[in-house]
Amino acid sequence: MIEIFAQLKPEKEFDPNQKYSYSNTGYLLLGTMIERVSGKSFGNYLNEKIFTPLKMENTFVYQRRFNPKKIDNYALGYIYSDSLKRNILPDDSPEDDYVIYLDGIIGDGMVNSNTIDLLKWDRALYGNKLINDEDKKLIFASYKTEASEETNYGFGWQVSVDSIYGKRVLHVISMTSLVLSMLLLPQLLSAFSCVANKEFVGAKLLE
Repeated sequence: MIEIFAQLKPEKEFDPNQKYSYSNTGYLLLGTMIERVSGKSFGNYLNEKIFTPLKMENTFVYQRRFNPKKIDNYALGYIYSDSLKRNILPDDSPEDDYVIYLDGIIGDGMVNSNTIDLLKWDRALYGNKLINDEDKKLIFASYKTEASEETNYGFGWQVSVDSIYGKRVLHVISMTSLVLSMLLLPQLLSAFSCVANKEFVGAKLLE
């Protein structure tokens, strides 16, 4: 992907700090930087720094098409085929088989987990085992542009304030057939997550 960008040299949409626009490619670049600076694969780095210390035993980086292996109780993602009138893997749909190529990209996805480990992740965000208080303020704060305009986006989180529950921190992942919605209410030390292996299920439940 980086080589393609280097070849095509696409025009920039705007200068840094001028406005906010979500980009999966930014996380691809971040994952690549982690690998090059640490000298480790993205999966091994996350396992060493996050998954193992937090005892997230069912969380790992996995590219099932690029490097398939047997994993017990692994849930595949499905989409509904109007022509076949049944659920199928996106790999078997000509319109959605791009997921095969996306399987080789890390940084913006390919982290597999379950609700138990997501709870461990959430609990760690309230202590200092994973990150310190100063970094937590950055992560859960709405980043401001150069003109001091709120973006309502932190470090990977959509940030808003609710009149009843206080700060709402939300992250939604929707990749063709797999959906994760995770909502944190830091002031109440509460979290809600919805994980689904069917397209369009759960994506909007926590928004």
